[in-house]
Amino acid sequence: MQNLVHVDSNYVCKLPFERGPCDGSESRWFYDHNKGICLEFGYSGCEGNENRFLTKNDCLAACSVIGVENALYRLQSPPTVTSTGKGSFKAGSEITLTCNNQDQVPIIWYKNNELLMFSERIKEMNDLKDVVISHAAPSDSGKYSCAIGDEGELSNEFSLQVEQILPSDLACVDKGTEAMCSLIVKNKLCGKQRYGSHCCATCSKLGYNAFKPKKL
Repeated sequence: MQNLVHVDSNYVCKLPFERGPCDGSESRWFYDHNKGICLEFGYSGCEGNENRFLTKNDCLAACSVIGVENALYRLQSPPTVTSTGKGSFKAGSEITLTCNNQDQVPIIWYKNNELLMFSERIKEMNDLKDVVISHAAPSDSGKYSCAIGDEGELSNEFSLQVEQILPSDLACVDKGTEAMCSLIVKNKLCGKQRYGSHCCATCSKLGYNAFKPKKL
């Protein structure tokens, strides 16, 4: 049994529980630092570390301060919304927005400061932690945020921009394979119509726009 007066909570309460190598089975309690609670386990009767208490109350008395510190840390770290990209997407893309909620629930999503409406195309995943937008459209553009926990702590606003694909963008595609277009670039053939038009998308990225279809 721990002498609670001499327990170094910051050290002891962060240790993993150790059953010990002996054959006995005695009821003891340890503090689970990740979950922030005291749990019962079967102690073998010898060795093990100091994260071992005779009763649950002893465990709470020694380690509850660690739980408070963890809770304060979570409150000091507001939730954030991130995405699979930097914020600018082409129409038709699949976009995933993630609320980094520090395991706090519930999660509520907003778009332009109004409740986000889900549909067949805009779905929640992973218990609302993720929002997946399929076949993104310009109307999906806006500022997305999430609120977490019973207090509804609000995240940052993530600005999402979905750009309409222009006819010229649709027409300028690589007709050849990736290997073939890489070879054309390597041999500096993008400036020749036969090759430049065959690998339009690849060559356009390098500034060769002579064979890119004109905008309608």
